[in-house]
Amino acid sequence: MREQLLGYLLGALDDSEHRQIEERLQRDPQAQQELELLSGGLKPLESVAGHHEPPAGLAQRTCAAVEARRAPVVLDTSFAHTPRRWALIDVAVAVGVILTAAAIFFPAVNHARAMARRAGCEDNLRQLGAALVSYSDDNGGEFPSIEAREPLSVAGVYAPKLVSGRRIENDRVFICPASELVEQRNAFRVPSVKKLLRAGADQLAQMQRTMGGSYAFSLGYRDAANKYHPANNRQRADYALLADVPNLDGPSEEGPVHISASHGGCGQNVLLKDCRVLYILTCICTAAGCEDHIYLNARGEIAPGVNPNDAVLARSDTRVSFVGP
Repeated sequence: MREQLLGYLLGALDDSEHRQIEERLQRDPQAQQELELLSGGLKPLESVAGHHEPPAGLAQRTCAAVEARRAPVVLDTSFAHTPRRWALIDVAVAVGVILTAAAIFFPAVNHARAMARRAGCEDNLRQLGAALVSYSDDNGGEFPSIEAREPLSVAGVYAPKLVSGRRIENDRVFICPASELVEQRNAFRVPSVKKLLRAGADQLAQMQRTMGGSYAFSLGYRDAANKYHPANNRQRADYALLADVPNLDGPSEEGPVHISASHGGCGQNVLLKDCRVLYILTCICTAAGCEDHIYLNARGEIAPGVNPNDAVLARSDTRVSFVGP
């Protein structure tokens, strides 16, 4: 129980474990007292609070060193049967050992979980990439087009078109394991194109906002005559086709959007046209030596690219205006 309480204080538990501890604390006074004791023991560490990645392999090296120096312990039975109270120094040493172990263990666990979620997100994008290649093969080499008619005029129309064409069988592929939507993955559904066309105004707005899940989709581009074109399948190594949905909240030095919140604000996975997945730390993709802001066009707008080489990805409800030829 003590290890779980430490995890609760350090924010190292997953959501279900966190809720279980909170329920236990509401009904168990002893657990509350234990939590207060551990909380007091952690206070000296507040001055150095923060996340610090341990050196690679530290936990394994520590365990190996302890194992190498382990010696058998001979128990003095006469001493063992002698009543003995813990002194303050004993408590301090015990708490110190627990905190040291926690400092090594919990960051390693959190890092492993983050890597697993990122890998799951990469796998989702590869599945979506394979579905998009299949779609382009059947549609003249073009990826799904954002259409002028209202129900299909948003970036997230990619999802209904892939699902309606049975190129994606499991809607959960559109949910990144590291995004906030993961808690809704069991209830998440991608509407069919027919359902979009039949939806009323309020229902349609909700569908358009959520149907793309955790990902941002290509807005295509406009040519010199201002005519809209969807992205095409030229299997280029420097063109972003999908990515984790951008964060539009708060100021950003990179423009009106900034790094996705799906991976703790540390970066985002990006699917390129050649079906490779990259993890980039900024909003600038430098694949194949080409620098391109994946969420803004060359004019700094959340709008279709200004030419076939200008990739722009946007969240599900981003609308494309069809003013012009």
